Amino acid sequence: MNRSKHAAIAILAHLALAAGTAATGGDRARAQDAPAVAAAAGPEEKARLTQLIEGAKKEGELVYWDTVIQPETHDALSVAFRKTYGLPAAFKVTYNLQGTAALATRVEQELAADKLTMDIASVASLPWM
Repeated sequence: MNRSKHAAIAILAHLALAAGTAATGGDRARAQDAPAVAAAAGPEEKARLTQLIEGAKKEGELVYWDTVIQPETHDALSVAFRKTYGLPAAFKVTYNLQGTAALATRVEQELAADKLTMDIASVASLPWM
């Protein structure tokens, strides 16, 4: 998946994870049935989200590193994220909790090497961004 799609999925994922989005129902068979797609404004946005979700399903995993979210919260947010985007229970949401300095260093190293292993890096440090 190219970087722009990774970035878009990362933004969507971070919004769902940070907000603790909850949705009803079980796994969805098709991306267009996902609550996030149903709530999208207009057909262009629905098509864009559907394409991103289908790409995520093919990739099979979202990797995020964070400085705030605790392991207990991660479990609930992962379930809500899968439901919101109509992803199957088999879709992996891999999470790493790190301190700000360690995470910032890791992101900078990965960017410098042009070898990204994470989809989301959430750091609560405005000067670093």
